[in-house]
Amino acid sequence: MNKKIILIFLAQFALLTMHAEDVLQVVPFEAQRGATSADGCSFSINMNNASADIWAFQFEILLPEGMTLDDTGGLNPFEFGDRCPHTIGRGGVKNFKHIVNYRLQDDGWWRVVVITTEADRIEGYSGEVLRAYYLTDENMSEGIHPIYVRGTVLTIDGNSDIKPADASSYCVVGASPFATEKSLAPDMLTGYIPSWVVDNIADELSANDVFAELSLCGADELGCELVLPNKNALCYVKSGTSASMQISGGNVVECDGEYTCDALSLYDDQGDFYASKSVNCASASFDRMFKGGLFSTVCLPFAVSPEKVAELESAGVIIEELSSFDEANATICFSKANSMQPNRPYLIKCPTDMRPFESVSVAKIESSATMNDVSAGAVTMRGTFSKMNLNSTAARNYYVYDAADGSFVLVGNNGTVPPMRAYIEIPASARNEVSFRVQHGNGTTSIADIAADSPTNVSGIYLLDGRRSDVTPTKGIYIINGKKVLIR
Repeated sequence: MNKKIILIFLAQFALLTMHAEDVLQVVPFEAQRGATSADGCSFSINMNNASADIWAFQFEILLPEGMTLDDTGGLNPFEFGDRCPHTIGRGGVKNFKHIVNYRLQDDGWWRVVVITTEADRIEGYSGEVLRAYYLTDENMSEGIHPIYVRGTVLTIDGNSDIKPADASSYCVVGASPFATEKSLAPDMLTGYIPSWVVDNIADELSANDVFAELSLCGADELGCELVLPNKNALCYVKSGTSASMQISGGNVVECDGEYTCDALSLYDDQGDFYASKSVNCASASFDRMFKGGLFSTVCLPFAVSPEKVAELESAGVIIEELSSFDEANATICFSKANSMQPNRPYLIKCPTDMRPFESVSVAKIESSATMNDVSAGAVTMRGTFSKMNLNSTAARNYYVYDAADGSFVLVGNNGTVPPMRAYIEIPASARNEVSFRVQHGNGTTSIADIAADSPTNVSGIYLLDGRRSDVTPTKGIYIINGKKVLIR
């Protein structure tokens, strides 16, 4: 056998084994409420038979509550696909060489048997083998509805067969939660999840801008790798199944009464974070480069111990928390933080460009359900683990930190705050300012924020670094008589 033939053979073998699985299940679909026989609604049943050619098969299927197979008027609800051998008679009518029998059992499962009439094999090793027509109630609830297949037998010959694991799929009524919801818990998907079901979940998640948490604790194994589109997402799996579940792109959490993650990895600007429950964790990291010499806001879902904070301080890192609000002088005051609590906002300044949280020993990742906001007078500092869209109103103003000049600046319309950051909220009736200056724990005040003072306190023209300007201002931002002014 020459090398070219060997390479062709290996390429074909690779294609066959890429999703090397033996399983039969429904392809996920969007179900129609109140479907009648006249609507002709149907779904596809796929079979993968990577191990051998198959000439007959049987299985039992459980449809969701409110859905049944359509055998109106004695019609068979099943149709064969092109994988089943057939001849074409007069008028182009297909005569299949297989027949399908079905029966509704007392436990609500449908038993389906497909046999060959002429000992012909099902063609190919993957794809649709049956199409099933269904009826539904008008009051089927919106959301994900599981579909189960059990007792599958794929017959190779009279003496041998394949018995795949029980498998789950689903249909959706209304908008798919996989494409719209932040937190998803389809734990009713049990047993084996076929590759085409996994691929469908991944496709729907890729269109979900807010997805951050997925629970697959009912499943035993996935037919292929599930790549999560959010690197900061949590995916819960049954204890001891991390390897067989083949999940990448996020953080895998094993659940067995408690929830455990070996190491949590979070990334800046790589997606939202959300934890509906607390997770035991030995270590955590937040991959964010903080620009040297500038304060910034930060909020983490895990605690940073006094020892770690002291270590960072010895490297020149300053960590502060909101302590008071000087309303008369429009100054927000921060003091030194000796530790960092989970879900709580802080200010941080690094001496040089660095990643201070790339390795942190932790005991637990706290649930995001409750954020530890900090209030001082009328000012509330709120942390966020998801991208926030802020719009100040006549009743409530929002301020984001401006690292360029060290102030909290008023948000107008369509302001945004990235995940793992913080912002200020204050009633407009308390103090309506364009910006608030910040006083730090060492007693220094952001000079650029003198713009928040009244004109009677500061006169003349100043540059943003606090130096007085003796020339007529050109294009740029200046402090003129105590007000921040943009000259175009």
